[in-house]
Formats: sequence, structure tokens, C-alpha cells
Amino acid sequence: MPAQEMKLPLLCQVIHLNALPQQPEGSRYIVAWGGGIREPEGGLGYVFDMSGKRTGRPIAWLQDGGFVHAVDGIISLVPDAEPAIGLARWRNKADSGRITVRLSDENVRQAAEYHQHGSAGYSFVEPICDLGRAYTAARVPFRELLAISFLAFSYLPTLAGSTDTLGRTMDDALTVFTQLPPADAVDALIAEVVSGARTSGFERYAALILADADPAAFRAVAARNEVSLRRLGSTGLFWLACDLSALNGEEFDTLMGMEAALNRLALMARRARENDSNALGASTMAYCADEDWRTLRSITNQTAPLLKGAAYGENSLRTLYGVAGARGGEWDLRTRFAGILERLALPYRLAYRFAVNAAAGEITVAAKVPAAQTMPRWARGAAGAGAKVVAAGSAAAGAGAAAAGESTPHDALAKLAAAEGLAPCGDHAEVAASAYALRLVAALAAAGFGSGAGVARVRVRLCTDRAFKQPVLAAEIDRTAYIMSIYDAVRKGTFSEPRLTWGATGLAELLQPGKLFYRLGERLGLEPIDGVGELTNPALSAAPGEASPELLELVQSSFDPDPARTQSLWLDERRLTPELAELLHADEVRELDVYHLGEDPYKERLAEAIKLSEPQPREAAQQLADLLEVMNLVDEVSGDCPAAEVEAAAEGEVATEPAPAAEPGADAATGVSDASVAAPDPAVATTGEPAAAGTPAAPAAPRRLYCSSGMARLAMSLDDPNPQARYRYVNDTRYDTLLALARLCIDNHDAAHGLAYAEQAIDLGPTSPRAYIVAATACADLGNLERAASLLKDALRYDLEPLSYTYTYYRLAFVLWRAGDPRVGLVCYERAMANPRLRQVAKQEMDELMAEAHIEHPFDADDAVAVLAATDIPIAPTDEMLGLVARAMIAAADAGFINLAYAYSRTLLDTVQSDVFSSAAASLAPWAE
Repeated sequence: MPAQEMKLPLLCQVIHLNALPQQPEGSRYIVAWGGGIREPEGGLGYVFDMSGKRTGRPIAWLQDGGFVHAVDGIISLVPDAEPAIGLARWRNKADSGRITVRLSDENVRQAAEYHQHGSAGYSFVEPICDLGRAYTAARVPFRELLAISFLAFSYLPTLAGSTDTLGRTMDDALTVFTQLPPADAVDALIAEVVSGARTSGFERYAALILADADPAAFRAVAARNEVSLRRLGSTGLFWLACDLSALNGEEFDTLMGMEAALNRLALMARRARENDSNALGASTMAYCADEDWRTLRSITNQTAPLLKGAAYGENSLRTLYGVAGARGGEWDLRTRFAGILERLALPYRLAYRFAVNAAAGEITVAAKVPAAQTMPRWARGAAGAGAKVVAAGSAAAGAGAAAAGESTPHDALAKLAAAEGLAPCGDHAEVAASAYALRLVAALAAAGFGSGAGVARVRVRLCTDRAFKQPVLAAEIDRTAYIMSIYDAVRKGTFSEPRLTWGATGLAELLQPGKLFYRLGERLGLEPIDGVGELTNPALSAAPGEASPELLELVQSSFDPDPARTQSLWLDERRLTPELAELLHADEVRELDVYHLGEDPYKERLAEAIKLSEPQPREAAQQLADLLEVMNLVDEVSGDCPAAEVEAAAEGEVATEPAPAAEPGADAATGVSDASVAAPDPAVATTGEPAAAGTPAAPAAPRRLYCSSGMARLAMSLDDPNPQARYRYVNDTRYDTLLALARLCIDNHDAAHGLAYAEQAIDLGPTSPRAYIVAATACADLGNLERAASLLKDALRYDLEPLSYTYTYYRLAFVLWRAGDPRVGLVCYERAMANPRLRQVAKQEMDELMAEAHIEHPFDADDAVAVLAATDIPIAPTDEMLGLVARAMIAAADAGFINLAYAYSRTLLDTVQSDVFSSAAASLAPWAE
């Protein structure tokens, strides 16, 4: 998938690259590193394709040692794929070497030599293409040498479509799509072909199939939505980027139809390039039509090597933050399968979701089939292999359009197609879509069995909608059937034979060893199947034998492949494994849910008290203190008293001692005194009972706990060293009441009591950051800046929420500045700048700090990390917390607690920026989401 555009940090270092001769007009590239831009160890930064002053997308990662990897986004791990560019010194010349470019897996070519001029930099020697005046004899830094090598020898030729500089090629014809807005690029190519400006067969065929994809509807979608076109570095395919959630079904199909037309052209050009036959002059429209259908027929060819290689190779995502999943386990299998699907180069975008049960050896995958109207609509005429399926009516329709005077560009293109031996075959779009769907079943089965030797069964559910609720085909293939029959057909290329171009029945026979159910309409298109009743018709079965209950379930619209293991946490009564119980301090899954605690009976009373904070602070303080006392009393009686008494306590009907009257020394401005906002006795535990000195706590008694999130609950594994510890949760109101009292005291010049209340909240929720910030505010008001800084550091240790920990850095920066440590304060301000809500105010304060402390420049990334490490300030999110999340996620997944693994995986999406990880994490979600 393509990279998301990002705004570069203000503090990153940048090299602005000079334009190259082959560079598209208006494009701009830079090298950027530091300033918080994440990269794997040994990185030298990224090459960015800039779209704005500080906005761009990363297209390559520079690695120390002289390597450049094409990327589609910010990465956390060194890519598994071989680098696009590599530098190697000559053995007999320490200051010289060669620069190689990888054109394909088997094709590595020397693109230039380089020479090192000591500290003056590097220069290119005899490059294979023109680098322009800026770089022909220039001496440049090492980063710039790597970046220019990638752009000149790999990226820009790929963008243009060819590494052949002699004459125009098929991919040269596609360059326009990366230089203009998508809708304009489509119309421009069509107009140039119709006007005669482009005359090659490939360009004519490209214009023809783009016109078939309904450019007017595509332009309408582009006008209502932000649509951009990119070319993926990983596969070379086109990607139309858009907010798909904003599109209805018809708009989505329009977008996918145009993208598919472009990708069919890209795959045709790639095959021609691999065969050294990609010159434009060598192509005819008829040849292109044959190749177009071949791209659809051959989707299974790339899956043939999977059974031997993929399951036994290394899986980089099996290990995260030093935590490794079991080989062949749930997490390993999910990431392997997701990796295979993400690397498939298909003419139609693969929208999918999947589920895995490693213990049962089962993979279930649902995918959306392309709409019939997106299939190719032209085939070689009577002289070619496709003559049998070309309808006479279609040919007559084409002749009629030409006779009408070529009123539209499409009519003119149809006449060109007829002149070159093409005939329309749109009447066969539905059977073509059926054939593609059956091949997709074989490809998905190959991907499943290629993911691991332990996969015994693959189930496939093909649907017409993006929600995967409208099935049109269900398949169940076991490993023995696949290896004994289907794999042989995949390996030999039988699925891609021309005789089966429209052969839905023949393709179904190749899949016959598996169980396959579908229904074909009058035009041989797949029709919806939903319900067991429909499957009683023998005509639905393309293979003999009774349907298994699992397969009948597979075609239900309400299908859920794994309901027990993905149910809501608060409903899950399964007992955890000993390893997870020790790690998570819980016995059952439901004990880890912190959100469904029942109705909070004190919420309204707290809201009423807070409303009084400004106009009547003394009255508000009294109400909050009373509310806190009521909650303590309810806690005391709830364990062994009748429900009526508990309810009475909740309503405030339990007899309590009156609050002490205000002392004479009450604050004259606010009326708040030590008596009216009484600080809690430090000797009183959070249960509300005095702690007996020297009395050990009973290990079986659950500890009262507040957690702001599921990650705060997980962090208790770090905060509490006792693996036998167990907890009972309190509602938000208790925690919020303590913080409301603390803030009220602080706002009314009673920071000492405010600190005491905040410390009670910290005891109640030691891994939730809000109380630490309130306590730090109280300490700062008391002049204890060292303690304030210490509290804020503690808050950073557990925080995984970017908006939260960047705010903590902002508060810590000001405390350190006031404490006389502006250098460390400056680094904290830099980290706070990542928060868009704080960026402006943090920048203003940072500028004031730098002016006051006479600091000319902010710190670079390495120096900033060193400064934080020297002062024991955690770098949030900390490796300790991320490692804990990874450990919990992988252990939960491998143990079959998929709902737990899903909850933890969402936290890692921002730090493990990988399409494969995102896909694997999504597979953990409940199927109903």
C-alpha cells in the first residue's frame, strides 16, 4: 500500500536535492533525518517526495553501509527485500567502488562507479544516464550520493516506466499518469490518441480500456473526493488513494475499475520489459488485448513457489521488540499469510480480511470479487483465439457506432480497435468475472497453504461487497486435496492456459478436489448465495459430495469464523494460561476489561459538585468530600451487607459524622480552609481503612484499582512486581473526585492538601497519567520543582497515548525550565511539538527559553536522546512498555485469546508501521466489526 503523506518535523535535518533531467516537472525531492523521524538502527534518513513546503511521503530509506531500500512509508524494521541500490568498494581501490541497481530479483546491473575525494565528498563516474549539470562532476555528501543513485537509477526510471534510455517504451506511455491529476491524465491520453498524437498499439489500447472504464464517472468521483494516483515501489502497480469510507458502492466500483485498467497496463508493460520486448513500436492493439487477458489468467502463477519457500523462510514480524512468537503459532501464521497477500501483484485490488486458527490448522479468508463491468471488453477477432466468444451483436454494435460518425472519443477508439482486428466481448464480462473469481480461489488457497506446514484447511468466501456480507462463492480445500491435485495445476500453469480464458466450468473442475459451492446465472455470472436452503440445490455444487456444516456456515451473511475467541473481553469467562495469568495478574479474560464496570451511581453528584467549583468553591469542596466519604462507606459495606444497605449508602443515607466547621484561618478570598477541604490521612490506605504498621497485606485480597484504559491495566505488570496480585476496579467517579478535590485545593492556594488528594489518586491508579500531572502542579506551587519533575517522569513511563505523553512533555519542559535546566527543557518542548494541539504554544515557549538561555539551535535527534537518557527522562512510548505490549499480544495470540491480542495490537499500529502488521492486526478483530 502507498505511504501516507506526513509533515516533516521542524527539527529534522534536510538536504534539498537538485532536479535531475528525467525528473517530472514540478516534483521535488529531499533527504531528511533526525528530529523524531523514526527509522531502524543504522539508518541515514529517508528520501521524501515532497508535495508541499514541509509535506511529503517517504519513498526510500538510506542504510549505513551504502544501501537504499524502496519503501512505502516510515519503517521500524530493516526491510526483508533486497535493496534497490547497493554500493561496494573495489578491492584494490579503497576510495572507489561501484553502484548497482536491482531491476528485478535476478537482474542486478552496475549503474555507475563512484570516487571518494576524502572529506570533500563523493562523485559519480560514468553513470548510465544523464545526471544533469548539478551532479555530472559535483562532489556530494554520502547521503546525497545514495539518494541521487536511487532517484536516477531506480525510482525515476520506474516512475517513467523503464530503465531503457534508448527510445520510448510501454512504460514511457504511462508517465503521464504520474504527472497530472488522475482524471486529467486519463482524458489527456485518450485525447492524444484520438487526435493522432500517439500512434503505438500500446497507447491506442491503453486509451481504449481507459475509455471503457468510464472516465466521466471517474472524474465525478474525483471531483467529490480527494483522489491521488501513486505508483507503489514494492510491486510497481498503481494505487488510487482516496478515503474509501466516503464512497458508496457504485463510486467504489468506478474507482476500482479505473485503477484496474491502469494496473492491467502496468502488468502488461512489466511482462514486456522482462522479455526485452517493451518498445512501443513493437506492440499492436491485438497483441495488447491478448496480453490483457493473460494478466487475468496468470494470477495463480506467482503463487506456485509459495508451498516450497514461504512457510520455511524467515518471518521478520514473528519477532517484535525482542519478543518472538512460536514458529507455526497463531501470530507467525497470521503475519506470514498477510505478507503473502500484501505482495501479490494482481490486476484488481484485493480487498480482504481473514481469520486463523493455528491449533486447528485452519485459515479462513473473505475477499471482494471485482465487478463484471471492470473486466476487459475487447478480444482478438475472427483470426484470433478469441473468435468463438465474440458475439455477432457486439460486432454489429461496434460497426454501428462507427457509422454514426464517431460522435464520441470512445467511438473513434472502437473504430481503431476494429481496424486492428479487435472485436468487443463485453457480453462475456460476467463469465470473465466468474473465471477470475475461481482463479482467485486457487491463489488464496496457495497463499494459505504456503503460509505454514501446519495449515490443514483453507476456507474461502468471495463476496460482492466490501463488508463481506453478500457471498457468491464458498470453497473449502484441505491440504491433501490441494497437494495431490490443485497444486499440480497451479505449478504447471494450467489455470493460466488460454483455453480457460472464459472457462468457468473448466476452472471449477481444476478445483474439484476441494468443496466448492456457487451459483451461475443465465450469463454465467456468479449470483448471491445466502442460506442453507439455497445450497440444497445440486446445481449449486461444482464438486460431488455433501456440504460440510462448516461450508454451509461459510455462505451465511452473518458468518463469523471465530466467535468464541473474538468475543468481547467483558463476556469472556475463559481462564488464562499460567503464563498469561502471571504476566497480566488475572485469572480470567473478563478480569482485564476496565470499561464495563456497570452503572456509576455517583456520576451526577460529581458533576453537580464540579459546577460549584468556581462560584462556590467551599460548598463544592464540602460536597466532594462528602461524596468521597460516601464511596468509602459503600466500599466498606458492599462486601457483606444487604443490597438495600449498599443502595442506601450510594444515595448518601448512611450516617456520617458532620464535616468540621471552617477554621478561623480560612482563606478570605475563597472561604476554603484546611477544615472545609480536609487532606486525607497519609496513613489511610486506599480502602479507607488505617494501615496497621508491620502488618503484611493479605495476598488473596484484591487491590482496589483505577485504570484509564486497557493499556493502563496492562502496565500494572510493570508497576506491581507480585504476579499473584489481583484487582477490583473502581468507577471513574472515585478517581475524578480525588482529582477534582486536588484541583480545587490548588486553585484556592492550598497546594499541600491538593497534593495529598492527588497522591491518593496515584495510589488508586498508579499507571494512569492524569493524577501525576495534578500532583506535579501542586508540587510546583509548593516550590518543590524536583518532585514535580519526578512525578512527570513517572507518568511518562507508562503512557502510550501520543496526545497524552506529548502533553506531559510540555508540562515537564516548563518545570525543568523553571528549575534552571533549560537544555533538558528544550528537548522536552521539542517532543511536545508532535502534538498538534500544543504546537503553537510550545513553539512560543520554546523560543522564549532559547532566547533566555542563549541557545541558538535545537538539538538533533541523537543529541536529544542522549540528553533525555542522561537525566533519566523516559522516551515515551518507552521500549519497556512497547515490549510488554508486544509480549502480551503475541502470547495472547499464540494461546488462542484473540480478543486480547486484538486489544493490544491496536496500540502498536503507530509504532510498527507495516502494511503486513496492519493486516495481521486487523485479522484479530471480531468478524462483525
